[in-house]
Amino acid sequence: MTDQSPKPRLTSAPISGIERFDTGVNLGGLMSVLSEHLYSTPDVAVRELVQNAHDSILRRRWMENNGQSTLSNEDPQIRVTTDTVAQTLEVADNGSGLTQDEIHQMLATIGVGATGQLRQETENPDLIGLFGLGFLSTFVVADEVVVTTTSAKTPTETFQYRSADGYSYSVLPAQTAAVGTTVTLQLKAGYSDLSNDRMILSILDRYCRLLNIPISLNNGPAINLDAPWRWESSTREDRLKFAAAFDQRFEPLAAVPIEAEGQSVRGQMWVHGGSTYGNADNRSMSVFVRGMLLAENDIDLLPRWAGFVSGVIESPDLTPTASRETLQNDAAYTEAQMVIAEALIVGLSDTALHDPPAWRRILQRHSQALLGAAVTDDRLFQLVADQVVLPSTQGERTVAALRHGRRLYVSLGADGGFEELLFLARGIPVINGSRYGVVPFLRMYANKHGLDVVEIGTDGGNADVFEPVTLADNDLQWLQAELASEGEAIYPARFDPEEVPLVVVPDREAELKQRLESDELDASAGSGAAGLARLHTAGIEERSLVRVYVNMGCPTVQRVLELREQSPVGAMRAATLLRTLKTMMAASDRGRGGSVGVTQALSDALMVIDGLLIEGMVADE
Repeated sequence: MTDQSPKPRLTSAPISGIERFDTGVNLGGLMSVLSEHLYSTPDVAVRELVQNAHDSILRRRWMENNGQSTLSNEDPQIRVTTDTVAQTLEVADNGSGLTQDEIHQMLATIGVGATGQLRQETENPDLIGLFGLGFLSTFVVADEVVVTTTSAKTPTETFQYRSADGYSYSVLPAQTAAVGTTVTLQLKAGYSDLSNDRMILSILDRYCRLLNIPISLNNGPAINLDAPWRWESSTREDRLKFAAAFDQRFEPLAAVPIEAEGQSVRGQMWVHGGSTYGNADNRSMSVFVRGMLLAENDIDLLPRWAGFVSGVIESPDLTPTASRETLQNDAAYTEAQMVIAEALIVGLSDTALHDPPAWRRILQRHSQALLGAAVTDDRLFQLVADQVVLPSTQGERTVAALRHGRRLYVSLGADGGFEELLFLARGIPVINGSRYGVVPFLRMYANKHGLDVVEIGTDGGNADVFEPVTLADNDLQWLQAELASEGEAIYPARFDPEEVPLVVVPDREAELKQRLESDELDASAGSGAAGLARLHTAGIEERSLVRVYVNMGCPTVQRVLELREQSPVGAMRAATLLRTLKTMMAASDRGRGGSVGVTQALSDALMVIDGLLIEGMVADE
């Protein structure tokens, strides 16, 4: 490599007493940064060599079309060869090659490349190289780099470039070879796996399979995939076949094209058979620019609700960073996001209309994820509102099947508990609102259909279910003393069915406040996220985490209170049994109460039963 910047020196007369100097360049330090720290993986060296070969072939086409070289009868090709014994990797092309002057000017000068010069001359959108830096990546993995090249301009002259470190090099005439370039890497010991054909095939398959120039490994068949969006027309079957060949993680269920008039973004997406949980984020978007992979998993190009979608796009307008491993978040990137989101919504609608079997599979696998998607776009809501199923105490049902009159009952708890006991007895389905997207979907559905959403476990929901009853202070104090445990509050109420004496109702809002304000939140989320969460719960007042609603419409409860004055011992025994029932209910709600509490409650109940048995034996005598 040559250093084009001279040592610091005075370049002009002083201006206002200030001397001006050229900036010096530490070539060794620059080489270290560029070759060792610019790229995230040494695999990139293979990608860079293939990119250079690709651009060299396009350069030769341009030269032939513009009379700068004779026409070639050869089909363009890139050949990759590995040798595990010699520990070498070779990339050859039949492109334009380089003259001796071009080796010095382009190959051995940092920041200068034949591609950049050609792009200025031709404005060819298919050229890949940008910065003239990719060749440096070879010195990360190789002890020596040998470039043998014959220019189409001077087909009788072949030259060989050699460098062991990138700092210095030699250029000598070589035995005449065909027009094109062969780059041979003598691999370092730590990178000898790059001479393994399986390793190289996986790298080529990852980075290069959408190039439109055939690439072969060890004279085998071309590894390229033919992208359906490049065809004049393609079918659902074509797109699905491509998705199955491209996606090694999940089975594709349906594929949709990305095609927008006037937009440069092209490609396709597919709904994959990944996780069925609605909040599982299995988004995947591979981004190719001019046929080469730049970003393997740029999930931000997909909508956040699309956790069940993978895709491939390519666009000449997307701008890579210097390492060509990520994309710049610029106006073209934002435009691509909008094009992709629109294509996905249209594609899902088209699948539902024209491919019912695939749509049924999507609904079966991703029903809960589609709940979250539906609230982001009214078209998606109209598409899935009457088809998706929601988890409930009566199993998975459509929202229409879970209506109870003009109401939808939803629990914010993660598991069953009092909701199952009380509402199963009443024959009312309760929807599990802890699942992803359920509550906002229900609110949107209710708003569109004139329904009410009753959120059980909140003040509003409890007021709808439990009719408050006023008790004398002494009765209320007695119930609090005999039935309530620490952290529980007694609420006299009237509710159906009357056979249920009491229910244990966790205060879901107070529960949320406690969970969000706990120390554990700071460990699992950043302090900024914790602060935002606490702003949400700041308006929730401190109160008991559990409410025990005592059914004053239950005849047994009424008799217990009447017995309290007549037979205090009998009333206490009855209260012990009710407390046992309450503790068992609490234990069924996410383990509330714990094994110690349940054991103690059972022990108390057995003592009451033993006492009753003894009294019965005495009476019999």
